[in-house]
Amino acid sequence: MVMDQIPNSSLLSAFEERSQKMLLLFEACLALPTEDAIHDVRVAIRRCLASGEVLLGLAPCKALRKYRRRVKPVLSGLNALRDLQVVAEFLDGEKTRLRELEPFTSFIEKAEKRELARVKKRIAKTESPLIGEKWLATVRANIAPVLERATAEQLLAPIDAAYQLCLRRLGELNIDEPETTHSLRIAFKGFRYGVEVVSGLIPNFPVEMFGPLHEYQSMMGAIQDAEVMRGLYERFVRKHRDEDIGEARGYFASLLKTRTEIFYKQAEDLRGFWRESPSVGQPWEVAAR
Repeated sequence: MVMDQIPNSSLLSAFEERSQKMLLLFEACLALPTEDAIHDVRVAIRRCLASGEVLLGLAPCKALRKYRRRVKPVLSGLNALRDLQVVAEFLDGEKTRLRELEPFTSFIEKAEKRELARVKKRIAKTESPLIGEKWLATVRANIAPVLERATAEQLLAPIDAAYQLCLRRLGELNIDEPETTHSLRIAFKGFRYGVEVVSGLIPNFPVEMFGPLHEYQSMMGAIQDAEVMRGLYERFVRKHRDEDIGEARGYFASLLKTRTEIFYKQAEDLRGFWRESPSVGQPWEVAAR
């Protein structure tokens, strides 16, 4: 892979654009926190964090660390509502299959309304995650001189590190220990969004790889959603012991098992997404030889 000096404006411009987009989506979510709005702002936050991590990998910057501390709580504060909305949407399409799902659907809808009210209050009290032009100027002053001197390998170092973490998590996978899949999912998110940040600076980067990256993450996300559904259902059963649960409990367990097995059959695909070390070529370069 041949990469010369990094265009010092590219990464900073991308970070600023992503921050501005995140702010707009954050404000839209505040006005109308629909499932799509929450999804969009969560993705935008993760992309901003990924851009910030690449920049922090090149140079220490207190302003960027402060940014990270302020943005992460916004992300975590939306997780519970997102989970409930995903479950509600899934149940809407499945409730005709099992009569026993109707009371659970009602339980989820009520929980969603309560959490939505909490999120609206929380967001209304949240200071904008974008600090402002003065803050951006501070970031530029800290990062731009470093980017002017940075090499290609310095740019890719954070992505290499994120990928190595993914490989370690892959080696720890155990189908009987759901937390190992969760750990890989979290690590892979950081890697995937990091790849997005630097992809435009890598000569001959195969943009068609974004599809498999998204699919790989989606398979793990589907497992997480099934785990959340099963956990919420167990909570429902504990609170409503008089309900006829019938086949529903086995249904959620089977859904989780199926989604897990689908992913485990393709888990090793991870090894084809990035180079194993800086001393070897990227998979798409090796394949082209």
